[in-house]
Amino acid sequence: MAGSLAILSLMVWLSSCLPPSQASKLPNTCFGPIDWDNCPDSPLLQCATYKVPLDYARPGIGNATLGLARLPASKSPRLGTIFLNPGGPGGSGVADIKAIASAVTVLTNGQYDVVGWDPRGFNQTVPNLTCGFESVQERQDFFNGTVINDGIEVRGNFTGKNDLESFFSTLTQTDAILERFGQKCAEGNPFLKYLGTTAVARDIVSMSDCLDGPDKPVNYYGISYGSVIGTYLVNMFPKRVGRVIIDGIVDAIGWATEPSFKLIPSVFGDAEATLAGFTNLCVQAGPSNCSFATKGSTGASLLREITDLIDIAYDKHKAGRTNITSFEIRSDVYNGLTLPTTWDASLVPQLVSIRNNLLRSTSTTLSTKRFRSRNVLFQQTSTPVDPVLPAFLGGSVIPCLDSIDQPNVTTKDVYDEVVHTSQTVSPLFGEAILGILFFSNCHRFPVRAVERFTGPFNSTLANPILIIGNKADPRTPISNARKIAAALGPFARLLEQDGFGHTSLAENSDCTLGMIRRYLLTGELPEIGEVCAVNQALFPPNGTTLAPPS
Repeated sequence: MAGSLAILSLMVWLSSCLPPSQASKLPNTCFGPIDWDNCPDSPLLQCATYKVPLDYARPGIGNATLGLARLPASKSPRLGTIFLNPGGPGGSGVADIKAIASAVTVLTNGQYDVVGWDPRGFNQTVPNLTCGFESVQERQDFFNGTVINDGIEVRGNFTGKNDLESFFSTLTQTDAILERFGQKCAEGNPFLKYLGTTAVARDIVSMSDCLDGPDKPVNYYGISYGSVIGTYLVNMFPKRVGRVIIDGIVDAIGWATEPSFKLIPSVFGDAEATLAGFTNLCVQAGPSNCSFATKGSTGASLLREITDLIDIAYDKHKAGRTNITSFEIRSDVYNGLTLPTTWDASLVPQLVSIRNNLLRSTSTTLSTKRFRSRNVLFQQTSTPVDPVLPAFLGGSVIPCLDSIDQPNVTTKDVYDEVVHTSQTVSPLFGEAILGILFFSNCHRFPVRAVERFTGPFNSTLANPILIIGNKADPRTPISNARKIAAALGPFARLLEQDGFGHTSLAENSDCTLGMIRRYLLTGELPEIGEVCAVNQALFPPNGTTLAPPS
């Protein structure tokens, strides 16, 4: 039995490498059945678990058990199953679909079964990635006293010799803690090499084979890091592509083919543009509706004020006159830009609090109303334990498992890239990358996935996919979306949204939602060069409440 299973699995594993005429004859990858039952906490949903082989080429070595949740189709004709990934790495598809079931029904007209799942390594999936940390506090204790935990203190953007020397003086310590972190993750985690995006793409096809059949198209909707999964999926299984939407695009080509630290600039490309959008809209709203503005403010003057507050925090903290750090302000503002619908209720009060504290003769700490530090690409509604730990581990482990080998990369290369990004791409936020460890530790991470997809990324697809990007996304710049769309040529259509925030879902756009719905139901794509406007006031008049995107 084990021998025949191994042969079957090896054939399945090779299927994406064979010509279509041969691949179509191969057996399916369903290891089911998938038995659904009502979710105890969500009456509209069904829950299940599904076992997949840790290694599709060697199924006898063990399984991973994926947690799944499904919103069944409610209308005919049923159009199949669509798989939903909310990003991360580390985002919970199970939690996400429980939170947005009603919105998904509107987009699909109730004609798809919508499945959210927890990718291998995270949340309700077993085995679970912990790297030996049971809590965020343990992770903080591990990195305490390093730039990973405390951030980088710098005035301006490394234009001063003293700041550069101070930053590079931490290099040896950072190099050592990155090596220790990699060892800590690898110790006692023999399953680690079976995680990663390539395996997740195979899991999607396996689930689709069980739920819809091996001859049916695979449908998928992924945002943020979920766009990496989607890009892998369509290029690994081009003949299986059905309706696929990716939004908030990460540079999956660089992710798979370049040393990880080289992707640092691709995170911050539109961060400054998003901040400029915030300050301009704040001024337009006026002091009565955006209290960070004052009489006579301009967008440019508010930008200068934020820059000045960062420098004041740096000077006062260095002199021992405040506990507020410049890094805290950079991180809080950067995180606050992610969701524009919270600018009036969260980002503005935070900036006012920072200003009031720092401009006093004596200042101590920031307001307790802080943005919770999150992984750069992490977007998730909830998680079973602590929403920050899966985000941190996902962002610091999965890119490394997917990455090419980096024998000649050093921590100095990473430091040089941080300085370069700060000086040429994002003067205000480029310094934040080490604090969340994204793309900056893979040269010191000792494990790679047993299977790593490295292309091609210009495959001929069975059906064209829909790529969506915000024109000012602080985490995934529109240039990433244009790059992936260009690689796929006629097999992708780019829809740009003229808005702010991370992914098109950050602001409501009836135009974008209509395009998504039309594509899912009919396959019809937007016109070439289509741009969708948003229709949501970000600073509503006093006394009104800003609704979240629908």
